[in-house]
This record gives sequence, C-alpha cells and structure tokens, in this order.
Amino acid sequence: MKRKAKGGSTSILLDTSAYSHFARAGHYGLLERVFQSRLAVLSLVRDEAERGTKRFPELKALAASIAEGKTEMIDDLTEKEYVVIAGLPRKFSDTDRACIAIAQERGMILSTDDEDILAEAGKRGIATFETEDILEEAAKVIGPKRVKKVLADIVKSGADKEFRGLKL
Repeated sequence: MKRKAKGGSTSILLDTSAYSHFARAGHYGLLERVFQSRLAVLSLVRDEAERGTKRFPELKALAASIAEGKTEMIDDLTEKEYVVIAGLPRKFSDTDRACIAIAQERGMILSTDDEDILAEAGKRGIATFETEDILEEAAKVIGPKRVKKVLADIVKSGADKEFRGLKL
C-alpha cells in the first residue's frame, strides 16, 4: 500500500527516474516552479546524471539547478540512515537504498517511478510522488492544457512506456 504525498512544504527527494523524465523532455524547470525551494537530490543521483549527459545533454539541467541553489544536494548521511541502508534488500542499487533511507529518516517525499522502490516506500510509510502525481501538481500551477504538452514531451523523449497511456 502506497502512501501518496500531499502538496505542502515537505521537501521532495528526486531519484534518477523522477528528474530524468522531466529533464530529458526539457521541463526540469517545471519541477523547480512547482516545488519551489523544496527539491533535493543525493550526490549519487547527481553523479548518475553527469554520467548520462553524453547520451542525454538535457540532464545537465540538474547540475545547473544545483549550482543556482534551486535544488538542494545531499552529500552526508547520518548513522541512522546507514543503518536503514544496511537493512534494505540488496536488489536495490546503492543510490536507491540511500534515497529510501534518507526519505524515511528525514521525512521527505520520495519521487520515483520505480515500482520496487514504491513498494518498499509503502511498507515503510514513506510518502511518494510518481510522475503522474507531479503532473497533477503541475496542473494546479500551469493548467491542464500545458501539462498535456509536458506529458507529450516526456513520452516523445523516450520515457517509460507506462506514460503512453496516461490520461490527464
């Protein structure tokens, strides 16, 4: 059972899937606009983005957002977070385990489209946002017509096929 996040002032921890769908479609700025000063990524996620910029130059938007102070970068983990990481199944990557641990221990909303991560977050009572939830929040800011264009751009950019049938 997933616990869906509500809007508000809670920080949003983006995993690689969450930010890359928007960045690859040229809409990372929409995340900044919708979640003003509430976005955060792990340095591990930033590193994955940097490795991906050769194939997808649009991923440079994350580095720019961090440099401009619009997205917080989390480098340091607490001892409690390391304990949580150690207890997570090995099927998760180091990055995924760190995202789960930090979201749990810091009370952050975890933004991901990975079904296994969503299931683990649900077991742990971690609030989550999927891309469709982000688009719903965006519709409140830019309107449904413009959100449909963003969704079309995400699909056109090669995002997961699950979005091809999404209706807004």
